[in-house]
Amino acid sequence: MSMPNQVPTEPGKPTPKKGNRAARWAVRLSLVYLIVVAVVAGLLWWTSDAWWPATLVLFGPRWVIAIPLLVLIPLSLYGRSVRAGGLVLISVAVVAGPLCGGRVRMPELSEHPSEAFTLRVMTWNSDGLPLDHPAFRDYFDAENLDVVVLQEARTVNELSLPSGWMSVNGQASTVILSRYPMRSDGQMTEKDLGIQGGAERVILETPVGPIRLVNFHLPTPRSGLEAILARHSGGIEELGDVTERRRVASGVARHWVGTANDGLIVCGDFNMPVESVIYQADWSRFGNAFSSAGTGWGTTKQTRWFGTRVDHILYASPWRCQEVSVGPAMGSDHRPVLATLVYDPR
Repeated sequence: MSMPNQVPTEPGKPTPKKGNRAARWAVRLSLVYLIVVAVVAGLLWWTSDAWWPATLVLFGPRWVIAIPLLVLIPLSLYGRSVRAGGLVLISVAVVAGPLCGGRVRMPELSEHPSEAFTLRVMTWNSDGLPLDHPAFRDYFDAENLDVVVLQEARTVNELSLPSGWMSVNGQASTVILSRYPMRSDGQMTEKDLGIQGGAERVILETPVGPIRLVNFHLPTPRSGLEAILARHSGGIEELGDVTERRRVASGVARHWVGTANDGLIVCGDFNMPVESVIYQADWSRFGNAFSSAGTGWGTTKQTRWFGTRVDHILYASPWRCQEVSVGPAMGSDHRPVLATLVYDPR
C-alpha cells in the first residue's frame, strides 16, 4: 500500500531528484540568459545611434540587465551544475565587457624607452566651475599635469594660472591650458557643426617637435532621449533627428581634424560611448587611452543611478598610452580623464 501524498512511479523508473530538476532548470535559464545578453550586446555595437531602442540602451543604465544573475547564480549553486555555472560565468563576462564597457588592462609586450618623452593630458567637462575651485586646484597641483583640456569652461585669464602656463580660450566654451608654448590653429563653432558644440585646435611646441592637439565638445543626444522618456508624441522622430544631426556634426569634425597620424591628440566630451556606431565610424582609428590602458568601466558622465563613458583622450601614432585614470567628482556631472602618453617612434 502506498503512503499518502506519495507520487506513484512506474516500475523500474527512478524517482526524480530535486537537485537534478534544479540543475536542468539552471542550465536552461542560464542558456536563455546568455543568448539574450549576447543579442543585446550585438545590437548595442551594431545598431546604437542608428536604431532608437539600442540608443536608449547605449545612454541608459545598462547594469539592469545583470539583475537576473541574482537568481541564476544561486540557482546554479543549488543545482550543483557545472554546466550552468559555466554559462553564468560566460554571461557575466559578456555583461561586464561588451555590454557594459568594462576593460582589463593587458600587460605590454615591450617596455617604453626610459628616455621617451611623456605628456600628461587631462580632459574635463567642468560645467562652468572656476579654475580656483578647491577640488580642481588640489587635483591640478597633485597630478603634475602638462596639458589640461576643458569643456563648458569659463574664460581663463593667464594671470590666474600657475607660473609658466599658457591658455587658449575658444568661442564654444572650450579652454586649453599648457605648460608648453602653444598657439591657436583654428576652431569650430555651432555654425560649423550645424548643432550645439565646438572645438579648438592648437599646436604645442614640445621637445619632440610641434604636436597638434584638439579640444572637442560634440553635441549631446539629451533632448531626443528626454522626449522619449517623457513619452512625448513624436519623441522617436525627435531622437532620430537629433541623432542624424549628431552624425553629420561628428563627420564634419572628423574631416576637420584630418588624418590620424603624426602624433595628433584629440580630447574632450564626445557625448558618445565607444560602442556608438557614430564613434566607430569616425573615431575608432585613433587609439583610445582608456580602451588601451584602462581597467574597469571608466564612466565619466555620472547620474544618480548610473554612468557612461563619453569623455575620451584619443591619440595617433607614435603616441602610446602608458596609464590612464578617471579622476574624482569635483562638482561637475562629469569626471576628468587623465592619461600619460608616451612618444615612442620605434
